[in-house]
Amino acid sequence: AHADEAQMAAAACSLDFILVTLATQQKVDFTKFFTLLRPRGTMCFVGMCPPISADVFTMGFTMHNITTSNTGGRKEMVEMLEFCARNK
Repeated sequence: AHADEAQMAAAACSLDFILVTLATQQKVDFTKFFTLLRPRGTMCFVGMCPPISADVFTMGFTMHNITTSNTGGRKEMVEMLEFCARNK
């Protein structure tokens, strides 16, 4: 769906949280995914993610957050996802 501009536009500002679990060293353009976040939304990168670039100027207005974690395993990931499901 991320390649479909109409779907991305329709989903703009619809998410509070994006969990990125992508494990690659290839360059990935995450900028288009920030438009999916509501104001004060968070994009969390876990595991071995590639380097990213962020528009800090725009983030000052949208108050988006970027956070990372390279710790934890499958058990912690399942617990976190279950917590999110309970607290929609």
